[in-house]
Order: sequence, then structure tokens, then C-alpha cells
Amino acid sequence: MSKRKEILRTLATLCDEPRPGDGQDPRFDRKRKSSTQGERKTWQLCKQIATAVQLALGSSADERLRELLVVQVTPAPDASHLLLLVQPSSAVARSEEEMNEALAKARGYLRTAAAEAITRKKTPHLTMRFLPFGMHQEESR
Repeated sequence: MSKRKEILRTLATLCDEPRPGDGQDPRFDRKRKSSTQGERKTWQLCKQIATAVQLALGSSADERLRELLVVQVTPAPDASHLLLLVQPSSAVARSEEEMNEALAKARGYLRTAAAEAITRKKTPHLTMRFLPFGMHQEESR
């Protein structure tokens, strides 16, 4: 009798009805935890980008950018593309269009600052959104 038939016969005596996967090592049934590892690294990258962009905004030549704070950085949809939410540090009389224009002009400068701060083969693309003062309540992560 072959080894496979012996295993099936033994399984038949041990259980009411055999099912797929019976007799296999249960360690192989578990899902891998690489997704949680990757998620942790993605959030770590977001925090590094937030710090680097905040420092770059503070040392910018444009006074409009020096008024901004990075409120949140999130993957959109993954770590290769990040969404930055920025907001003025105090109530200022600047229009949203003016601030979006200043952010668009500084996109290359901010991405370069982010690339210098991280150790990755490719720097993620940065999409910046301006929020008027008081629009966003910072969430704890």
C-alpha cells in the first residue's frame, strides 16, 4: 500500500469526514504577516517625508511657504505616491489659489528635500493639498 493511501485511511479513522487540507501542516495555512510589515514601513516613510518637507518649507525662500505646516502625509494609493495635507500655522489672508500655486512651484524643491531625507531607490511622487486654517483636526497615528 502506498504512503498516500495509508495517510488517507488513517485520516478516515480519526475524523468524521475528511476535508481538503486535512493532514497538512497547519503552519502553512497561516497568512504571511508581510502586509503588516509593509504597512509599518509605509507609515514610517510618511513620517520621514513629513519631517523633511516641514524642514524644507521652513527654510524656503518663499515667505508664503514658510507659513505652512504639514498636517498629514498618507499613501495615495501606496507608498509610491503620497498625499501631503498642508495648512497655515495661523490665520492668514492668502487665497487658496495663491497657496496652491506656490506649492506647485515648489514641488521639485520639496521632492528633492524628501529624497535627501530617505533611503530609497525611487522617491515617491508628492501631491500637496492646501487646507484653510482650522479645517483639519490632526489624528493620532
